[in-house]
Amino acid sequence: MRYLLILVVTFCTNIAYATSIKHTAPLQANDVQKDYFILLLKKVCEQIKQHGSPCELEPVSLPMLQQRQLTSLNKGLLDIVWTVTTKEREKEYLAVKIPLMKGLIGARIAVLNNQHQNLFNNPNMFPKIKQLRLAQGHDWPDVSILRENGYHVVETSWYKLMYRDIAKNLYDYSLRGVFEIYSEYSHFKQDNLTIDNSYLFYYPSAIYFFVKRDNQNLAAKVYTALLAMISSGDFDKLLYQYPAHKTALEKAALNERKVIRLKNSLLPSSAPLNNKSLWFQFNK
Repeated sequence: MRYLLILVVTFCTNIAYATSIKHTAPLQANDVQKDYFILLLKKVCEQIKQHGSPCELEPVSLPMLQQRQLTSLNKGLLDIVWTVTTKEREKEYLAVKIPLMKGLIGARIAVLNNQHQNLFNNPNMFPKIKQLRLAQGHDWPDVSILRENGYHVVETSWYKLMYRDIAKNLYDYSLRGVFEIYSEYSHFKQDNLTIDNSYLFYYPSAIYFFVKRDNQNLAAKVYTALLAMISSGDFDKLLYQYPAHKTALEKAALNERKVIRLKNSLLPSSAPLNNKSLWFQFNK
C-alpha cells in the first residue's frame, strides 16, 4: 500500500511539473515587446488546453540576458525561451520553427542625420549610403550581417547615446527594427534627426520559441498550437493588432517602401523560408 501511495504521489507530481511552463517574467512595467511574447505564450497555452492537454504558465522573475535564459533551459530553471535563431542555438536547444514575428525582426528602417536625407530620397544615390557610417550596438547580430552585405558599420557600446551621436554627426545613421524605431525616436529625439521614409532594409531572420533539447513533448505541443492559431487567423490578428505593433506598422507603411534585401548567413538552412504563410510578404 505504501509503495502504491508513493507511485500515486510521484505520478501526480510529474503531471503538475509537466503542465507548468516556466518562462521569464518582465523585469519592468510596460515592457512592450516582452509583454507581447508572454501574451502569445498565453494564447499557445489556451490552444494546448483545447487540444486536451493541461497547461499553466509560471513566470520566473530572474534578471537574465538572452544567453543565460537559454542555458537556464538545460538547468531546468526555464522551460521555454523566445529569441532570434542561429545555427549555434539550434545545435544546443530545440527550436519550434515557426517565426513568431513573421520575419519582421529582420525589417529595419534608417534614422539619420538630416544632412544625408538627400541620399535616401534619391534612388540613384543609394550606392553612397553604403559608404556612410552606420552605427550599430556592440555585438549586435546586425553588425556581421550588415558587414557581410558591404555596409560601413561602426560599433558603439553607448546605445542610449547613439541617437544623440548621430545628430552630432559622429555617425551618419543607424538601422533600427520596425517595432522599435518610432518609440526610440520619440524617447531619444534630437533636432537634427529624421526617420527615412524611402527604404526598408530587410534580411531574413526569425524569433522562435526554444525548449530544452530533449523536451520534444513540449516542442510538439507548442508547434501544434501555433499552427492552429495560424490556420484560424488568430496568429496574424494578435501580431498585427497588438497596439504597439499596429501603431508602428501604420507609421512604417512597409509596402510603400523600396525593399533592400540583404543576405543573412547566420540564419540556419532549416528555416522554413518556402512556407510563405509563415512570413510577412512585401509588395515591392
